[in-house]
Amino acid sequence: MPNEAVLLKRVVATAGQTVAIRDGILIVDGAEATEPFVDQRTIDGVYFGTVTVPAGQLFVLGDNRESSVDSRDFGPIPVTAIQGTVLGQ
Repeated sequence: MPNEAVLLKRVVATAGQTVAIRDGILIVDGAEATEPFVDQRTIDGVYFGTVTVPAGQLFVLGDNRESSVDSRDFGPIPVTAIQGTVLGQ
């Protein structure tokens, strides 16, 4: 991820967890994640992973999953790259 980029992403997995996407469904540690904020109709047929998040890193995904640039593109990010927390949903 470029150092100058500021991105708003959702942390979906932390160090030691496995992440995959199977037919648009996020799978963390073998279990389907509940993501009511993701429009499943737009990502049907999407596959990714399985990857294990390294120590000291986080796996992030955008809610606009079909066009998001996120850890599927640039890999897990260092925990130290987090600049803030969004409160709400």
